[in-house]
Amino acid sequence: SVGWSNVQEDTKKMVIQWFVQADLEAFFKIFGDHADINRFNYWMRFINQISYSRLILGNYALSSMQLEHKEFRKNNRGRYDHLTGGTSVNNAFIIKIHGYYLVEFSEMGPCYINNKKIIVENLEGKVKTIHLDYLRNGDRYTHQGNWQKRFDEMLAERGIFPDNGSKRNR
Repeated sequence: SVGWSNVQEDTKKMVIQWFVQADLEAFFKIFGDHADINRFNYWMRFINQISYSRLILGNYALSSMQLEHKEFRKNNRGRYDHLTGGTSVNNAFIIKIHGYYLVEFSEMGPCYINNKKIIVENLEGKVKTIHLDYLRNGDRYTHQGNWQKRFDEMLAERGIFPDNGSKRNR
């Protein structure tokens, strides 16, 4: 962390974006058997504004012997936690955009958003156990119907727009 404080802001932002993109890709592509790729495309529209991401993996993702899963866990020690209280295949991710924390689950369910810090950076590098109910915190938005338009409106009310600056849903 001492070295990180000496890094220029533009460089920090670029590195954080790499981690965020890697987390979203892992969530939707490596561990995404039950995740909707439309949500990946949706959140990638905000990649330049996401300042924090965290994966919370269910029992299956944590114990799977699939090569991709094993490699992810090995290469990302300290960057993910353990999700309990749901099915073994459910995973979650947290992203932070402009002071708001958003939580999504791999099993289709609502997205939660709030402006309270809901998780602390895991500096010890140990996997923390986080119960599903802890993450179900804040305003709830479902992925039904034209959810992308509703999400855009909900985020716009909070001053959050896609990276291209557009205030309209494409």
